[in-house]
Amino acid sequence: MNKIFVLIFILNSYAVSAKCIDDTASPEQNFISCKSLAEQGDAYAQYALASFYNSGQGIELDAQQAVIWYKKSAQQNNDLAQYSLGAMYEFGDGGLEKSQDEADKWYRLAADNGNYFALNKLGLIVPKEIEYKKVVMPEKSSMDREIDEPNIVERFLDWVFRVEKIEKKN
Repeated sequence: MNKIFVLIFILNSYAVSAKCIDDTASPEQNFISCKSLAEQGDAYAQYALASFYNSGQGIELDAQQAVIWYKKSAQQNNDLAQYSLGAMYEFGDGGLEKSQDEADKWYRLAADNGNYFALNKLGLIVPKEIEYKKVVMPEKSSMDREIDEPNIVERFLDWVFRVEKIEKKN
């Protein structure tokens, strides 16, 4: 179960624009930095802090703390936190009672805020229908096919073996 949330953390970590994340710092240093900003009400720092708790990076794993911080961030319309809460309700993680209805509520909020993962989860992303036109090639006679095929194979083999042919001049 926690592997799912580690995957969510990894996928979403690229999308987080939290000011508290420093690529050169250790997870512990980033946790401390994010906690300070999160306590000041920064939604992205709250999401990042929740993800640290949820993944156990930089701090001991604590899914219940993750829920608390995801909720604070989600209430500020952070789509990533809303999606993460949906996943936690769907799987009953972090001390939450498993509830597909509650999960769908959070997925819907995330989708309303443009979260791709939520849109996909709810089946709101529909592949584009592309209409292809059938191209009808003129039928070659059997005589043409017999002439063309050896040349094609021969040219291919020449290309593979880098053979240069010298044409005879009459």
